[in-house]
Amino acid sequence: MVGISFWSARKADPAGFVIGNRNVGILGTAASLGAGWRDVGFIWFWIAMAYTSGYAIMWVIAFVLVGITWAMPFLKRARRLAAENNYVAPPDIVRGEIGGASGLMVSFAEMFVYLMLAAAQFLVLGPIFSGLFDVSFFTISMIMMITVAVYLWAGGYQNVIRTDIIQSVLMAFILIVPFTFANLDWKSFTHVESFFSMSAWDMFFLSAPMLLIAFTGGDTLQRCYSAKDNRIVSWGLRLGIIFTSLLTLGLVFIGITLRDLFGEGDPNALFFTLFESDVAHPIILSILLMALMAMGMSTLDTATYIFSSTMMKNILRMSETENRKKYIRWTRVLMVAFLVAATLIALLSSENIMNFLLGLISVMYISAPSYIIAMTGLAFQSKTLDRGLVVCWILGFAAYLYLMIHEYFAADFAYMCVPIVANIILSFGWYAFVRFVMRGRVAAS
Repeated sequence: MVGISFWSARKADPAGFVIGNRNVGILGTAASLGAGWRDVGFIWFWIAMAYTSGYAIMWVIAFVLVGITWAMPFLKRARRLAAENNYVAPPDIVRGEIGGASGLMVSFAEMFVYLMLAAAQFLVLGPIFSGLFDVSFFTISMIMMITVAVYLWAGGYQNVIRTDIIQSVLMAFILIVPFTFANLDWKSFTHVESFFSMSAWDMFFLSAPMLLIAFTGGDTLQRCYSAKDNRIVSWGLRLGIIFTSLLTLGLVFIGITLRDLFGEGDPNALFFTLFESDVAHPIILSILLMALMAMGMSTLDTATYIFSSTMMKNILRMSETENRKKYIRWTRVLMVAFLVAATLIALLSSENIMNFLLGLISVMYISAPSYIIAMTGLAFQSKTLDRGLVVCWILGFAAYLYLMIHEYFAADFAYMCVPIVANIILSFGWYAFVRFVMRGRVAAS
């Protein structure tokens, strides 16, 4: 990764630094999406779900496929709007199509989500590597932070794409590693009936938010902005889903492997048992660690770029076209500041605080109505609509916060959908009211 950064420094391209020249091809789009969608921050979730429910968790990927497929025409439209209006950060489309208040709202939500995702990468990888190699959590975090900072400083967005391609190759090894473990009964992988081991109720409500994944901003929309054309958007996203499916299947294999080799127990603790036992050659275990590190680094660089570009475009309101050198200089400063902040959050926060903050990551789905209105062509400029959508978002977030604090989500997955659906109803109800009831006043304003 550091080598790539020095190579990029020799071939510096301001337009590539900002948005990859809007010329990213199928391989870069697919690899970057696949690498970004499957981050290491929630690796324990996937492994634990596979440990207890086998292949049932793969239904989540099926919902991702449906979510991307039905949104494909609107993602292509978003790419066209981005090229026409010079949108760079994902929330740009909300600010440009609806208004400044909504744009500011989704920008803060997006920045928070990606700051927490970045902290999660340090929080998961730090203890793994420090526990196995007797190196401090602080040292591991510093190595990760400096590595990402160096190659992003040199190449910006184009280095996000380049390194994601390499990282995606490394991640692919996670698919075959479990099959190399000794004393493993391969029949454990043939229990396809586990696809239906969870109740239809739990599986639906666990997966249902994925139907909105295309309308949460983030790396999905970012890759559409930078794609060369709509053909790249179409095929790049489909291939990205395939790659994400394979990575998820690799984590499922690990969960099944832990259950087969070690029996009952805490899957998180059993993961470390892999490295203390003789079930695999040290080289194989090193490949597994390499794949996990690649997952974490890929999410880190994407999170860093999206946070920085969102801050620059929608909070500081700096234009990359008027003074590109100044824009790039301040983007670099923000990238480093972001990585330092994420590292400090992971190092200094207590377990309870981190669990609370990470629990808020799903608030990105509360922003979905604003993105839907902006991306589908329903939007029109109106301060009344703009400010009303902000109020709807705040109410949806308040409902989410209440349910999370009172542990409703842990009791039933269905509660996760309550604030999301409530905000959709409120937002589109307000949209309809402004559009059709207040239309005369809107036109006059």
